[in-house]
Amino acid sequence: MRFARALRWPLAAATAALFVLPAAALPSAHAETPGRTEVPVDRRGDIEVTRVTWDAPLPEGSASHPESCDTLSFLRYRFADGPSDAQDADAIVSAQAGNIGGPSSLGTLAVSTLHKLRAAGTTAEYWVMARRPVCLEDRTGMSAAVRARDYRLALDYYFRGQPVNGRTWTGWADIAQQQWLADYGLKQTIEDWHVVNRSEIPSAADRKARLFLTGHSLGGPLTSDYGQWEFADGPGYAQIAGVMGVDGPIRSDPFLVKQFGLQPVADVYAMIGMPVAQAVLDAGIAPQSTQFGIANTGDLFNLINIAGIAARFEPESESLIPQAIPRTPFWDIVLGTLFPGGPDFREWRLTNAAVLGALIGKVSMPSVGVQAGFGTFEGPVVEKRVVIPPELTQLPVVGGMLKVVSSNRLVRPADPVGRLNGWLDYDDLDRAQDGGAPFTTPEEQVAALADVAVDVGAGDLGYTTAFDSNRQLLDMAFAGTGYRGGDLAGLRHADYLDRVPNVTVIGDIWRPYQQLGPNLGLPWLEFGQPAAAVYAHNFSHLDMVAGAERQNSGRPEPVSSTAADFILGVLGNR
Repeated sequence: MRFARALRWPLAAATAALFVLPAAALPSAHAETPGRTEVPVDRRGDIEVTRVTWDAPLPEGSASHPESCDTLSFLRYRFADGPSDAQDADAIVSAQAGNIGGPSSLGTLAVSTLHKLRAAGTTAEYWVMARRPVCLEDRTGMSAAVRARDYRLALDYYFRGQPVNGRTWTGWADIAQQQWLADYGLKQTIEDWHVVNRSEIPSAADRKARLFLTGHSLGGPLTSDYGQWEFADGPGYAQIAGVMGVDGPIRSDPFLVKQFGLQPVADVYAMIGMPVAQAVLDAGIAPQSTQFGIANTGDLFNLINIAGIAARFEPESESLIPQAIPRTPFWDIVLGTLFPGGPDFREWRLTNAAVLGALIGKVSMPSVGVQAGFGTFEGPVVEKRVVIPPELTQLPVVGGMLKVVSSNRLVRPADPVGRLNGWLDYDDLDRAQDGGAPFTTPEEQVAALADVAVDVGAGDLGYTTAFDSNRQLLDMAFAGTGYRGGDLAGLRHADYLDRVPNVTVIGDIWRPYQQLGPNLGLPWLEFGQPAAAVYAHNFSHLDMVAGAERQNSGRPEPVSSTAADFILGVLGNR
């Protein structure tokens, strides 16, 4: 057993290297379709991953934007030995990632769902949309690093000014270059999604029979909005076979505005607030996306992406990433928040796997919203204190909600600078200090490092996006209150869940909201998530799309299992 574990990382790295594919035109049933291209980007065992792109110009009158923003793309996951034409698949899942999430963030969930469906005799495909603003990102360094299986190329490109293929990183799109995002709201996002689904499956009857929508986090409300939308060719709910929410609400009134009779108040607020918010965005007073000024969230996303590439291909090698982090106020604040009270993270000695674990691992990352349970540090550890005292997470009612920004039982290496600190996979905790206790348990570690590394360490259409539109977020906030004026007028079918099969799966981040009513003695109060939602115990927000197919608990991985069972149930009832 120990011998097999010792071989696991080299074999995983070799397998990942074997399945990185060069970008070349891919023959398919759509090969001659004008305005459509498809190229291979990856291979995950028996699953082929391609990037499909459609020509789709922004509306006339849109602000100046790069030519690449007049296209729509998605990652297509399908069995390499399966049908090349989606028309021949039994089912198609069309998905949206969460806020600041890119298509590869749903990679493991896509693969696991397809495997479970095939085991039941159903051939399916899984498509993960790239929202249009990804066109502002420069993925040159990431794509080159994945093709070469060498994270140093990306590290040099984004953090050391070194060219790749004759191109040099010039930084992030500034406020002026993002100005077109002021008009990129919910309506455009939903219409874009429908353009892709309709282009790939032209027949509305076929879409109704085989197309399932799903979304993680923010993708849940987007899925809801699609079902409620009145498109030019009919209601959204009438063109889909079913809806699945993954740690994101899919109800049209998730926060009970109508139930409490607050719709008139919400409408007045929206009628005043939406024009003001739009004017602020148009004037450039407020940022158009999460990437602006000194708040270089994109730099943090790039660092995590590079850590994923490094952990994917060289998991056990000592990492060059910590020492490459710039000494700037932004990074001082980030590192001081993530790793307080110890030596400067830039001085830590970690393997590449341990760098990824330190950045987003459940035992290290303070926020349950951006952590995944894929193991723990190898060797001696000590407790790590964070900015918001973890004791507050134990308070009744509000404690669970505080876990969004603070987690308890976090650790760091006891000697981060003297010895080389490695990483133990989710199913390897018997080798950890005291078996992980009291900081974690095997049941709390639910994702495999190899899967997380492939998701995070993507080249094309990555794990995160720095340019999700703030206009879209504002529109969704007002839509969530039930407002249906202006650009939200397309949301005409609030009762869509009564007309289409649906299921919701939630993890630890939404569980406190689901239990809020019962905890207050009000079982009828279903705030945020319904009582019927399936609860994935010990799954963080990111675990919901990264769960290993083989769980330490011995039980089936709950998210893909629920999705597959739901799809099979709907198809079986036809």
